[in-house]
Amino acid sequence: MSVRSATLHNRSSIAGVILLLLALLVVTVGRADANHQPADKVVASGAIEDVAFVGEGEEVQLLEETFRTSTTSDLLLQIASECSITTEVTTIGNDHQTARGQLKYHLTIATDGGAEQPIGIGQTATHPTEPGTATDDGSVVFCDRKYERETTLFEDEEATIRTFMDTRTANAFNWVQLNAGKGIHTVRLYATYSDADTTDGGASTGVVGRRTMIIEPVKMKNDEHVQDVNVD
Repeated sequence: MSVRSATLHNRSSIAGVILLLLALLVVTVGRADANHQPADKVVASGAIEDVAFVGEGEEVQLLEETFRTSTTSDLLLQIASECSITTEVTTIGNDHQTARGQLKYHLTIATDGGAEQPIGIGQTATHPTEPGTATDDGSVVFCDRKYERETTLFEDEEATIRTFMDTRTANAFNWVQLNAGKGIHTVRLYATYSDADTTDGGASTGVVGRRTMIIEPVKMKNDEHVQDVNVD
């Protein structure tokens, strides 16, 4: 083999090794990007489509956000949402009818693939590195309407009155999670509907509209508790 042929052969071999290394680098970077989760950053999620509720106890997940904390952080969670309750009441003759609709929101948190735990309004933390213990289920009423009508002294037993009410408002509430811990967390927002107290002549539906969830890792004072305080 001539010197020139050997040189070309060596160059071809080197080029092949370089291409192989570049291919491995691309695969490694791609995998790293896919698994990378920035730590200790403010995160947010939102949605604009309407979600309708019609039945007692119906529960729907509205939003979800996954993020990572590098230390035992506290979390400030801010929820804002449009919601609507529609009521319809029909009375015939001497009658008494009621329509009731209510939408409650609640949050859960799961860490490193563990089970979902409720984020309560009231919380206590017995140790600086132990997650806060909820003293309630964390449910908050975002929309509620009860419409009731009683008719008397009607001589016409077929006299009918029908009323329909439909409004939409935007509301907000803040939750706190003490000592969320180090790891990858998933927070989910749920809404639950109730039409308790609605009679046969009444009907109600609920709608959740545009909504946002903002989660901010923060550092609260040591031995912080979120609970009722007696105010004289």
